[in-house]
Amino acid sequence: MALIISLIIPILLLSLAHPATALSAQLHELIPGPGLPSLASLNLTTSDIINLPLPLPFGPTGQDPPQRGPRKDPQCGPEDAYTNVDSLVTCYKYIHRLGTEFCEFRLHEVKTLCRIGGVGVVGIGIGKEVERSYCSDVALGLLTVIDGCTRPDQSAAGFAAANGNGNIIVGGTRVDFVIHIKSMAAWG
Repeated sequence: MALIISLIIPILLLSLAHPATALSAQLHELIPGPGLPSLASLNLTTSDIINLPLPLPFGPTGQDPPQRGPRKDPQCGPEDAYTNVDSLVTCYKYIHRLGTEFCEFRLHEVKTLCRIGGVGVVGIGIGKEVERSYCSDVALGLLTVIDGCTRPDQSAAGFAAANGNGNIIVGGTRVDFVIHIKSMAAWG
């Protein structure tokens, strides 16, 4: 898994326009990724999502879920990808709110799950032709990044596997840290 994640990082856009800025999630609209429910269809606004309490990641008791696959430490960074952790948390709340709706990724597809201001959350399918997991499990991959990669200045960036599905990698970075997949060979 670490090898796959380490192969993803060099594929990322090498030149960035400017250093990361901490933009408050409250100043921007949350934009769901293509194919995901709009906030209006969920009868929510960006402000509603921001003000939601943090969901208990592992169910009502807060206990760890049954092991459905290996949980790995996140791959933090790279340095130029760090962004506002509050915006990542807002995306986490939105994706987690989708619950048992499936988040689906085609092989080597880089799919945007959420954008807010200068922050983007993507999922990448690295297993078979189509990988899918509950969106709440994909959100837990993002939570792994938030928990494991947040710095004292409240910026975070990184990649981690979705809960229970190591063939879906979830990334939280600056929006302009665009992932480019040049060829399937680059995925090893």
